[in-house]
Amino acid sequence: MQIVAESFWLPKIGHTLAEYEDAFCPKTKFNQNVKLFRAAIADGAAETSFSKKWANLLVQKCCMVNDPTQFIQELPKLQTQWYTEVKNQDMPWYAQEKFYLGAYAAMLALKLEENTYEVMAIGDACLFHIRGEHLENCFPLTHSEQFNDRPFLLSSYANNNEEIIANIIVKSGLKWENGDEFYLMTDALACWFLEAYEKNRRPWTKIRALKPSNFKKFIAKLRRTKALHNDDVTLIRVITK
Repeated sequence: MQIVAESFWLPKIGHTLAEYEDAFCPKTKFNQNVKLFRAAIADGAAETSFSKKWANLLVQKCCMVNDPTQFIQELPKLQTQWYTEVKNQDMPWYAQEKFYLGAYAAMLALKLEENTYEVMAIGDACLFHIRGEHLENCFPLTHSEQFNDRPFLLSSYANNNEEIIANIIVKSGLKWENGDEFYLMTDALACWFLEAYEKNRRPWTKIRALKPSNFKKFIAKLRRTKALHNDDVTLIRVITK
């Protein structure tokens, strides 16, 4: 199967590129004939410390494991790695307090195989499956009103993840056809997409037309018109051929 994938991202207004707290995988444009393709995004919670580090660890692991069960089994190692890498960093007292509360992130992973795909989600990052001019599937949220300020997030501390099994969304054995498109989005852009769809628009036409040269202008216009909440924005566009 021929897969073309490209990532787009921007930090919040007023924040530098270094302050961007989302994460995504693959990091570079992908255009290959493969039997298996994986992609993942994560949205680090801004109010928690070192969430960018946690988000990056999550997407890297998602692009390595075979299935959600293995991902959950690997979580303790990721949590230990996060703790080890950040505990000795110099930080002010208020950051130390947040450090002991842990980092949090929403995440979403896609695995594509010959004619089938699997999606795993925790929180409010979303996947949209487009076929032609039709929204075939969306996960895990299906209506814009479902977005809120309290999504379930994955924590870097095991004690905070007691309800992970009940809050992880996994769909497998789903079908795709050549020419189908998949869009992975963090919450702000995903909410805009669903709101536009609910108004009988076709937001995928705008996503389909995006290029690295016009992405910043596209997001700036959505923010300026209040169609998009001021948040970090991450998109992975996956096209099958």
